[in-house]
Amino acid sequence: MVMKYLLFNEWKVMRILKSKELEESWINLIYPPKQLEGAILDLTVKRIYLFKKQGALDFGGSEYQSVDLEPLSPKFEDDPKYGWWSLSTGTYIVEYNESLPRNECLAIVSPHKRLLSTGCFHPSFVINPSGKSQPIQGLLSVNSQGVRIKENARISTVLTLKID
Repeated sequence: MVMKYLLFNEWKVMRILKSKELEESWINLIYPPKQLEGAILDLTVKRIYLFKKQGALDFGGSEYQSVDLEPLSPKFEDDPKYGWWSLSTGTYIVEYNESLPRNECLAIVSPHKRLLSTGCFHPSFVINPSGKSQPIQGLLSVNSQGVRIKENARISTVLTLKID
């Protein structure tokens, strides 16, 4: 699918990446045969963080203070290779394994249907890479009953667009 849009009086083309080109655009994929389906890529959990202390926002930015985070350690049970996080109700920061270093791409991240079926969710967000491989992080809201998440679990889906 190709979309045309006008940017500063110049027509640009944006298209959805699929298959091999999609796989080649992202780095640190855990297991591409499971993560890739057509034009959709599943993102996996690398780390989960707790909020350690509050942040601060002001109008001009001189008093801005980002929130401090504390990584949660997964607990290892039957599988010595991968641990589980047991999360109680609340909001967390999730860091993904994968990253998108290509600055000619744009990605739209949404919650995976399996995440939603656990009663948890995260807001959809856009990744606009700078050309460097930076960690991708997002908010995760956990339902009133809590949830268990295994390391490398697929919790988000992403649609990647290339600007030609």
